[in-house]
Amino acid sequence: MTLYKIGKIINIDKDYVIFENNDVGELINIPDVKRFKEGETRKIFISSIENEYTKTTYGFEDIKELILFEDLISLQGIGPKKAMLLLNNGWKTIANWLADNYRDKIHSITYISPRAWGDISDYYSKKYQKWVENNFDPRLNNYWGTSWNNE
Repeated sequence: MTLYKIGKIINIDKDYVIFENNDVGELINIPDVKRFKEGETRKIFISSIENEYTKTTYGFEDIKELILFEDLISLQGIGPKKAMLLLNNGWKTIANWLADNYRDKIHSITYISPRAWGDISDYYSKKYQKWVENNFDPRLNNYWGTSWNNE
């Protein structure tokens, strides 16, 4: 499993970049793509999703954004497209909303059902409360230990 890639941004579209790594160009879907600039060399954290019909690669500016994406798509009713719509608002904003249980804000910006948002809140609010309390520094959350499992 690839966690991240380092390469050059060759082209930027409204929701993806063409990323060159080891002389190979890849199309990578990225939330809030305006954070990236053509020609710059970047580290992009990767999540690849495959099914019998397609393989799609999603990219993120840092590990915390990737973890939030993975948390969101793990819930029924939220796929990668909805997770990307949420993350277009900024991953710190979404983490804050999760920590504070702002159901109305999430529901107003996407097509996420109240039930799915309830699942997000139930499963992840404590985890993201810890992130917010520690200024989004996962090292202070016992990141790879108990907080990873929402305990």
